[in-house]
Amino acid sequence: MNYPPEFFATPDTAIRNDAGDVAMKYGKEQRILVKCGVNEYVFALRANISMAWIKPDDVPCVRRVKGGCCGPKKPGIIVFANESDARRWTAGGGR
Repeated sequence: MNYPPEFFATPDTAIRNDAGDVAMKYGKEQRILVKCGVNEYVFALRANISMAWIKPDDVPCVRRVKGGCCGPKKPGIIVFANESDARRWTAGGGR
């Protein structure tokens, strides 16, 4: 299945930390490990959000991670986190 280039691009509205890393959220409430070249990212579960800070160059790799429930697995199980998700995950819960 071919995806448009925009699927793998980082939007200008993506949430970033002080180091410039991008907040990305795994679609299931579980911890996973994603390897992109020499970099490894642990999507840790905090406040019912499975999230990690991703280096901008590794965003396309992370977006290619396949997942899903029933039927064939496909990319898109990891999405860009919104501001609320990033704040709750970083603070460990609450608003």
